[in-house]
Amino acid sequence: MRNPLKTIFVLLVLFFTAHISAKTEIVSPTLSGFADADGINGIISGFDDVIDSNIQNMANGTFFSNSTGYPVGSAIIKPFPHFFIGTSLGVGLTNMSFFDKDKSDTNKIPSGGLSGGLIFGTGIGDKMDIIGKFFYIDLLIFDPMTLPGANSFPLDLNEFSIFTVGAKVRYNQIGRKTLIPFLFNFDGLTLSVGADLMRGTISSSATYDETFNLGEIDLDGPGGNPAESVDLVITDYSLKLNWLQLGFTGTAYAYFNIIKFLNFYTGPSATIGYGFFSLESEINGNLISTSLPTVPASLITESRYSPYPFIPAYTFGLELNIPFIKITGETSVNMYNREDVTAVFGIRVQI
Repeated sequence: MRNPLKTIFVLLVLFFTAHISAKTEIVSPTLSGFADADGINGIISGFDDVIDSNIQNMANGTFFSNSTGYPVGSAIIKPFPHFFIGTSLGVGLTNMSFFDKDKSDTNKIPSGGLSGGLIFGTGIGDKMDIIGKFFYIDLLIFDPMTLPGANSFPLDLNEFSIFTVGAKVRYNQIGRKTLIPFLFNFDGLTLSVGADLMRGTISSSATYDETFNLGEIDLDGPGGNPAESVDLVITDYSLKLNWLQLGFTGTAYAYFNIIKFLNFYTGPSATIGYGFFSLESEINGNLISTSLPTVPASLITESRYSPYPFIPAYTFGLELNIPFIKITGETSVNMYNREDVTAVFGIRVQI
């Protein structure tokens, strides 16, 4: 008899990891004169592979970044009236192996997601505190295209909104221990559990000059030319991105104090959750190969992806511990692939 718990576990894994691959329609008045139905399907399949690998990266990047945004180098915040308030900015970056020349896949570019915003916290007991974050931005609040140098990109940003909210409860499992007086001390081991929600929409259109290889494709079937490499040279595009990420994270961080003015913390974390990242796009360009002339084509795509549902990570953080002012930098590495990283910067007033 099958174990029902095992069956339920398998079904949950399939649910959380399910995604719909890219579905592309190609519009080209002249392509049928150079490729049969199988050849056209090969072009679509090659393009879908490019979309799948890159949008999956975006799904993973936003999910990883969703768990960040809490750069706090204090092992515990004392009960109210002690509290802190500040700001943070975090990014989750995927496919950093792109910059390794020996491993680079030019069709699979790096990607990422943003997190952070307003951070705040206070103690809720001698050994327990709570930390929260909130962030919202849209075009009415801030237009990224007004940044210096942004006008060098021929981009029209039609929609832009990101909303993030989260909180974690921390428990100081082991308290402060003096190791070398005034020089180096163990500030404590703190455990935490938290939840984070992120929602975002970006819609844009732009002229674009980039080439993607769609692979070796047999354009005219058996008896014709052998399979050949086909490139898509993009000239312009329009796209809309939507995403929703929900994650639950547990951490176990050890905190240290160095010469009173530096806090260092490190430890493992694990995030589990669910989300999606969807793409609607129309990409215009030219298909080029040895036997193809320059064939204009439009590729219209709809796709939806779920991130990996579980991220084990390891974190390092360093904080400048000035009275009332704390400046913190933090980074985490996805231990599953050791290619995805986060980087977080924060500054806060702590009383």
